[in-house]
Amino acid sequence: MSGQRGERGDRDKESLLAARQDILARHCRLSGSGRPLLCAPRPVEKAHADAMWRQQGNDRKAILLDKDHAEQAAREMSELYGEPRYVYRCPRSKRGHYHLTKNRQDVPPRP
Repeated sequence: MSGQRGERGDRDKESLLAARQDILARHCRLSGSGRPLLCAPRPVEKAHADAMWRQQGNDRKAILLDKDHAEQAAREMSELYGEPRYVYRCPRSKRGHYHLTKNRQDVPPRP
């Protein structure tokens, strides 16, 4: 019986991941291969290892298309995981892209 419970848990995880991937595919900027584009430090940030950017924790987060898509993705992710997701504008973005976070304290203050 414990084997069946483990298999069910694996299927649940797989279906959760598939649902998450579906949400990201609809609301994120995608690469040519269809994967979500991720926020990464600019070369200047890498060279200087600016502590401010490291503290904000934006590295490797999916880039959402715009605020409307970000808010819709937050609602869908909140529904999927049963815990809130918050939208914020990435402070390193020149054109204004958005990310999601689970912790409201991670949302940087508006300038």
